[in-house]
Amino acid sequence: MLITHCICHEVSFAKIKKLSESMETSEIGALQKEIPFGGNCGMCLPYIKRMLKTGETVFSELVTDDV
Repeated sequence: MLITHCICHEVSFAKIKKLSESMETSEIGALQKEIPFGGNCGMCLPYIKRMLKTGETVFSELVTDDV
């Protein structure tokens, strides 16, 4: 199973990455002001933190840290 998006808000990591690049920021709070994600269960936040560091937008493993 591939993990590609915030399931609570149905927004893809690729869309969040594109926004991050266009805004030239990796600040989660600033991105959340533009696109809702991570505010319900929060399970996507470790994936988004990793995406912001590595550029990955598709994950095949469980990510529980922000490395």
